[in-house]
Amino acid sequence: MPAWLTDFDTDLLLTFNSKGIAFLDTLFITCTTTLTWLPFFLGAVIMLCRSRLSALQVLLVIGGALLGLLIADGVAEGIVKPWAQRLRPCNEPALNGIVHIVNNYRSTDYSFFSGHATNTSMLAMLLITLVRNRRFAFAAALWSLLNCYTRLYLAQHYPTDIIVGLLWGSTVGAIIGTRLHRYLRIHTKTSSAHHPASPYPLIPSTATLWPLAGLALSSIYAIIIAAIHT
Repeated sequence: MPAWLTDFDTDLLLTFNSKGIAFLDTLFITCTTTLTWLPFFLGAVIMLCRSRLSALQVLLVIGGALLGLLIADGVAEGIVKPWAQRLRPCNEPALNGIVHIVNNYRSTDYSFFSGHATNTSMLAMLLITLVRNRRFAFAAALWSLLNCYTRLYLAQHYPTDIIVGLLWGSTVGAIIGTRLHRYLRIHTKTSSAHHPASPYPLIPSTATLWPLAGLALSSIYAIIIAAIHT
């Protein structure tokens, strides 16, 4: 990477990096934990179950999501990171004492490119493409971006790690989500031989309330944990 880009990357990282505010430190270290968002994941599954999809079609979507994670994360973790071997900001000797490390939280693998950005953007884009609901799309995108921000705040990644992860994950999610949507529009239980493409949305807007409620519960949990430990 050119020196000017490395310098710009580092300067931008320091803008987002923790300033040692106890409440925010605990909030973002909670938000970066996958288990925190379990209610959102469960809500997404319930949303699919309450849609116009059959049980087998729900399993197909879940399988597509798992395939997307396997491809997106596999490239990031299994190919690019071992090849690039870029140290994370929290482990970079030149940044020792410059970046703020929260609770000595240091991931041990390489930095480029971000697995969190890749996986959250892949899942968000797949669901956005499948659900086709503006309210849900906004919430899912915000969830992915929040996860990305936590990685900068906690000095786990540089901004370029996040940007590349977002682009790669979104691409994988969009491809799989589009193909799933196209297939399911023809094979939903509301279709018929005379009208093979269902005129109804695959996911009713009322069903999207489940993952939105899950996001709300996860957010409230993170805030409560941060308040308790401040």
